Amino acid sequence: MSGSSSGSALYPAVNFHFDVKFNGGDINAEGGFQQVSGLEAKLGTEKVKSGGPTPFFDLPSPASYQNLKLTRGVMKGSSLRHWVTQAIYNFEFTPITVTIILLDEEQNPIITWTAYDAWPVSWKVDDLNSESGKVAIETFELAFSRLTTKFKT
Repeated sequence: MSGSSSGSALYPAVNFHFDVKFNGGDINAEGGFQQVSGLEAKLGTEKVKSGGPTPFFDLPSPASYQNLKLTRGVMKGSSLRHWVTQAIYNFEFTPITVTIILLDEEQNPIITWTAYDAWPVSWKVDDLNSESGKVAIETFELAFSRLTTKFKT
């Protein structure tokens, strides 16, 4: 592999070394997550009527986002689950900021995604099975208003 100008080798980051942080509400440190999905921003297109020879043309429209899905083992006494269930069962919403950080081998950020004004849209516990001997898994799905991405330079 070729090196960068500082002499260090370039290599792809691993997808299993990440951290998830919450800011807002009464959510405490929650431990690790097994999986994060939905880190996607996509520009749309909008058809605009034209007065020229082409009846319509496309223009870019603002970004839209997938919902974030955070998956982990069920944690006893979870403040995150309490926040989610307050919204789902009591319709009490306190938007929060969620930050996902992809880390290198020295715990330094490589990419940081920040989802602003996040609120829960679903909570799911995987099937319980007395014969499997697996950890009980829960998934939190969060919608949000805006996503920013910061890259380590």
